[in-house]
Amino acid sequence: MSRLAIRAAVAAFSLPLAALPAQAAVDAPAPEVTFASTLNAPAAITTLADLRGSAVLVEFWATWCAPCRAVMPKVKAWHEHYHDRGLVIVGIPINEAEAVVAPFVTKNEIQHVIGFAPGAMKAWGVRGVPHSFLIDPDGTIVWAGHPQTLPDAAIEDAVRTARPFVAPLTGQLEPVQQLLNADKLGRAQAMLTTMLQSGKLEPTAKEAAEATIARLDAHVERLLAGSAQQRAAEHWFAAALPLLGAAPRFAGHPHGKALEDAVALIAATEAGQRAVAQGRQLLAADALLAAGDLDGAEKGYASLAKTDDATVKEAADRGQRRVAARRAPK
Repeated sequence: MSRLAIRAAVAAFSLPLAALPAQAAVDAPAPEVTFASTLNAPAAITTLADLRGSAVLVEFWATWCAPCRAVMPKVKAWHEHYHDRGLVIVGIPINEAEAVVAPFVTKNEIQHVIGFAPGAMKAWGVRGVPHSFLIDPDGTIVWAGHPQTLPDAAIEDAVRTARPFVAPLTGQLEPVQQLLNADKLGRAQAMLTTMLQSGKLEPTAKEAAEATIARLDAHVERLLAGSAQQRAAEHWFAAALPLLGAAPRFAGHPHGKALEDAVALIAATEAGQRAVAQGRQLLAADALLAAGDLDGAEKGYASLAKTDDATVKEAADRGQRRVAARRAPK
């Protein structure tokens, strides 16, 4: 594309700053997005809410944007490393038709989701590309900025309780999908094992069941390995929190017992015991926030914020900001 064409393209989507709403804020619920069509989606996506339960990285970009192309290898690496752990990257092209974007996606071997959402840039208050927003599984924006500056630690935190966005299990496996949707992962895995042992699954269902079990196994293995690394470094809160969040989800399966045993190992030290208690308190406050009990959540976060542990205080402060964002007038 010539420089003149690029300038014309920029002018086409540029808006006076006064015409744009305020940029979507960190710690506030992500604005809704409606997709006219998508590429690379493993299952139907019509709105951003369809991805609730997964962590989502929304990336505003354009094929003609040199900085967007420069950060592309990093975005690809995130997709490869985190998509099985619950991160969905959604690239939203700016004022470009699918007929233009699709060949670019194929040529550059882009594997993450591309969503065409007219008006999304204006609705989110984005003034230039590339610009990204990281959204946690509850639909709250936890980071925003140039994707080149997004720290892996922020993604790690966002995927801690996330579930992968994959094609739903249907047919014989539909009851399992209902359990997965309810975050009853242990019961879902136990049911899959029973179904496989019965020998009654059709070939396609058998393949999907085996793949799902392998994905759940790998998820727990990553949790245990990551916690062990944090424990070895005596980062007790970081070691305990992911396990505390995951153990109830795997109740009814040996994975749940393995996660609980790992928590008990952390709690064997005085510092670890304190971290486990703080982790439970944080998760309780998160649950109150998700249920809409802002007063209860605020009280829980405020109590945690009094700690001298910088990691715990940061998590509590983030929770308090989320409460404030929910209280703010729309």
